[in-house]
Amino acid sequence: MDPPVTRYIQRDGAALAYQIVGEGPHPIAWFFEDMMHPDLMWTDPHFHYNFERCARFARSLFFQRRGFGLSDPVEHVPTLEEQADDVVAVLDDAEVDRATLVGAASTCGPLALVAARHPDRVSGLVLAEPWSDTLLSDGDPPP
Repeated sequence: MDPPVTRYIQRDGAALAYQIVGEGPHPIAWFFEDMMHPDLMWTDPHFHYNFERCARFARSLFFQRRGFGLSDPVEHVPTLEEQADDVVAVLDDAEVDRATLVGAASTCGPLALVAARHPDRVSGLVLAEPWSDTLLSDGDPPP
């Protein structure tokens, strides 16, 4: 398999990196957690194997929230809405009209928001270990 192609799009003055692997008919957008660096994951034999298998049937987009991994640093943690907008921007830049969205932990909220705002863009939603915003608050329900 060819190495991943890394592309960059501008988001509020900073470059947001994403990778594309595979050419299958079923696009999948993988929104990675902060500690899952896209380039370093390819050095892990288990991740590499899984990504190669997925690339056989799906066009996969791999990315993290802006400010992490291959993207430019940012001055603030992006809001839930900014992260959801970034997901849509990656889909637009990759010319993907509809995709299955896959996230884990802190990336689940933005993906759920994309699915709520743009149901026509989402063919499936896979959320692994999603967590609630109340875990970070003072105990009050999130707004």
